[in-house]
Parts: sequence; C-alpha cells; structure tokens
Amino acid sequence: DSLTLKGDVTFADTVTVTVTAVDPKRVKKGEYTLLTVEDADTVEIPALQLNLVNFPTGRVDASLKKDGNTLVLTIEPHGLSVIIR
Repeated sequence: DSLTLKGDVTFADTVTVTVTAVDPKRVKKGEYTLLTVEDADTVEIPALQLNLVNFPTGRVDASLKKDGNTLVLTIEPHGLSVIIR
C-alpha cells in the first residue's frame, strides 16, 4: 500500500525505507509507489536508503527513486538481459 501526505512535509537528512516480502517467491518486477506528497511545491529527500527483508537475493534488484512528489520502489530481474534481433 502507498502512503499519501498532505501539507508541508519535511524529511530527515536520510530516509530509510524497509520493504519486507511476505513470500519471496511471489516478488514481481515493476514500479510501486510508496509515498505521494500532495500540496507540496518541492519535496527534498537528501539521501535514500533501502532495507530489503526476506527478498529473493540473486533473483531481483530493488531501488528507490524520487519522481517529483512521489517515492517509487522499482523491482527488476537480476542479471543480464539478452535482446536478440
């Protein structure tokens, strides 16, 4: 589930996001919105840290990105992608 905040929002110097996989075998690739800040002109998050719990290590890579007023978790397959033309 994602979190929506309204009004002026201030973050600490470092924001740590902990994501726990209930079933590591069911972790799917994609982009997942974690946080949306409404009514804020700018949202400053100086540093992001991601803490993964019970994730299938070696199978997926996870990263955080700030996209405007949204904090997004991206999960991608681990390893090389081969494109055959």
